[in-house]
Amino acid sequence: MVLDPLTTAVADPIVLKHVWRMVKSAGGGCGIDQQTLEQFQTNLDAELKRILDDLGSGRFRFQRLRAAAIPKADGDKRMLGIPTVTAKSTLVQSAFWLC
Repeated sequence: MVLDPLTTAVADPIVLKHVWRMVKSAGGGCGIDQQTLEQFQTNLDAELKRILDDLGSGRFRFQRLRAAAIPKADGDKRMLGIPTVTAKSTLVQSAFWLC
């Protein structure tokens, strides 16, 4: 499969490891898959390989966001979309922004 230049840049192990360090340092909660940063890191090499394989084969798809209501100062709430850690959202989105 021929990839466009941006996807080729993102599907680089060095880029994804760099982005992983950025995502980990930012912290954050679980997405819809309920996977924590610590759980992702436990299988980091396998997770990154799966992401690279999915990007390279064209199988990659973003996962849905988890909705979270965040209280505002005036008492209202605003909705946030929490992405998954598993590159299905956070890592790959960050890599695209970086490249």
